[in-house]
Amino acid sequence: MRKLVLVLGLGLAIFSCTPDDQCGDVTDWGVGDNGELYLWVDGDRHEVNAGTWYEYNIGDYVCIEY
Repeated sequence: MRKLVLVLGLGLAIFSCTPDDQCGDVTDWGVGDNGELYLWVDGDRHEVNAGTWYEYNIGDYVCIEY
């Protein structure tokens, strides 16, 4: 039983969000002067790739990983 709890605890630690991840609602989007694609998550701007930029709309919940 103790081994099972240890394995589950390690699994959660490995696959959980890191402090660098930011989750929240998309509040705005935009394109920079050099073609960079941005999503604003709860008011903070994040540069994202084209797939992420096209997938999420304003009001959607998203987690940005670094």
